[in-house]
Amino acid sequence: MKLGELTWPEVEVLDKDKIVILPLGSFEQHGRHLPLLTDTIIVTAIAEQVEAAQKETVLLLPTLWLGYSPHHLGFPGTITVEHDTYVDILCQILNPLIELGFRKILALNGHAGNDCTVRIAMREVRRKLKGADNLWLVIISEWTAAQNMLHACEVETSLVLHLRSDLVRMEEAKAEVKEFHSNFYSFDFDKPDIVTLDYAFREVTKTGALGHPELATEGEGEKLLQKMVSETIRFVSEFALW
Repeated sequence: MKLGELTWPEVEVLDKDKIVILPLGSFEQHGRHLPLLTDTIIVTAIAEQVEAAQKETVLLLPTLWLGYSPHHLGFPGTITVEHDTYVDILCQILNPLIELGFRKILALNGHAGNDCTVRIAMREVRRKLKGADNLWLVIISEWTAAQNMLHACEVETSLVLHLRSDLVRMEEAKAEVKEFHSNFYSFDFDKPDIVTLDYAFREVTKTGALGHPELATEGEGEKLLQKMVSETIRFVSEFALW
């Protein structure tokens, strides 16, 4: 069920035990070969397929396309908001839903840069509510079901090839990542990271991409999407029982 397609009287009498899903995307550079809306396209596809499979359980919100992406501002086209602004936007979305009586809200996150801000927003909502009865605020990130997901990489490129091949420029699919040798960190995640490193993408990659986007295929994208959807459905099925 999609919240935006209902009237207010229908919402008023709606079963408030439904799981509200808020998909979170971004509007940022994804290399020379993928569109700015890559994260939004992918997370929207996952959310809509989950809703289609769980209509009686799920109440789907439209995807929030604006994310927290200051680390991508070195490349033209990226649109972002300040950290505090994004937290405030999320709080102002969550609060009316909770006031309506919804107690199970799932943020389906499609952009790594959103992660910390979503967590802070949820904690802020809880702090101000001071113990709302039986309230569950959960974050699930799309990449938990995909191994080695980077940025504009083989995984993301494969997913967009499957969903919107008309928007992919495979002839431009290159990463050109800065050479960096460390026992503790890798820009391409070719070994487990021991430390967390903050950086702007312009400092690391000439094209804005990481990994090996040139290896992407539409078939791989279809399989990855199915896995992401099935894993999310598996969680939603359990979440409904919490």
